[in-house]
Amino acid sequence: MQVFVRDDADPECRDEGGGLASRSERRPTMMPSHRAIDFSSGPIVRVETRTNVRDAHRVALERGATYVLVFEADALVGVVCTCALESAAPTVPVSERMQSPAHSMLGTTPIADAATVMRDRSLSCLPLLGDAGVVGVLTRDDLRRAGLPDEAFNRRRCAACGSCEHVRSDEVRQLRWCDDCRNLLRPPRSSDDLGGGD
Repeated sequence: MQVFVRDDADPECRDEGGGLASRSERRPTMMPSHRAIDFSSGPIVRVETRTNVRDAHRVALERGATYVLVFEADALVGVVCTCALESAAPTVPVSERMQSPAHSMLGTTPIADAATVMRDRSLSCLPLLGDAGVVGVLTRDDLRRAGLPDEAFNRRRCAACGSCEHVRSDEVRQLRWCDDCRNLLRPPRSSDDLGGGD
């Protein structure tokens, strides 16, 4: 298994003392001329296509990443969300769960252009490229923190909690539920711990 993790700040972004400021410390208000990389806050987690789901999910959780970038040799070939890894058999290759092809943009792309591409292509994340390859991952959460409202994405909301993340339609109830609420609504499985009795 080959897993690469990178979580470094954009070298052009310095704090007041001249040191590197982490992306989470940088929260400028979104202006159309700002670069997409200025809003990218999460770690970059990179795995090879043959990496199994269990290992990819473990590394993503350890690093606090929501998205895993999937590479074949040095080429970005897909992206997978940790929620897709949670529902997969642990020994299958991550390539079976990834969304491919992976759409990407230059990190220097204006944030407004990146947001438009994400909306038009219904993307939850957008890998950002620089001279050294992938330099960041822009997510909808990053855009929301930058001031772009969820309504800009025409996103569906969960009927129970109002979340916009991982919302799917329920044909039986004719409502939309996020994965977290859907799991609460499902009947218990024999393997579920329902609490103990005496």
